[in-house]
Amino acid sequence: MRYWRPVAFLQRPALWLETISKTQATVSGGPDFAYDLCVRKIPAADRDGLDLSSWKVAFTGAERIQAASIERFVEAFGPCGFRREAFFPCYGLAEATLMVSGGPRQTPPTILRVSADALARHQVQEIGSNGSSSRTLVGCGQTMAGHTITIVDRKRVKRVQTGPSARSGSKAQA
Repeated sequence: MRYWRPVAFLQRPALWLETISKTQATVSGGPDFAYDLCVRKIPAADRDGLDLSSWKVAFTGAERIQAASIERFVEAFGPCGFRREAFFPCYGLAEATLMVSGGPRQTPPTILRVSADALARHQVQEIGSNGSSSRTLVGCGQTMAGHTITIVDRKRVKRVQTGPSARSGSKAQA
């Protein structure tokens, strides 16, 4: 297992993907911005020697996951062997536990286009078109065993909804 200082990654994002390629790593990940930075900072010519076909779990979390980042990364690094199914959107709380929800592995990320107006009313209404009244959300998988997700209205400090544990197959969506 290799650890890089964050500044090393920011200075040269290709270092991350080159390391995965050289070591044939199967699990690695980072926040959404890391995938987007790789797309923006690694020119097509520098992608030619990369072999990302060993990458089975590309976890992404720690901040809001953007569907556009996933799409751009798959488009840019698919020719290097990266598979969309490797993406593993997940959610965790550094102050409480490493991972609250994620998975299932080797399943493409769940991406929903929903009505922004309905979302403002705390409702999820899936829509087909992409417009000014839509918002794209990336699912963060299932609740991990032994965890319960509770949504709290922070203004009223009141529980709004509590989800069951993973044993009953609940889904956590971001």
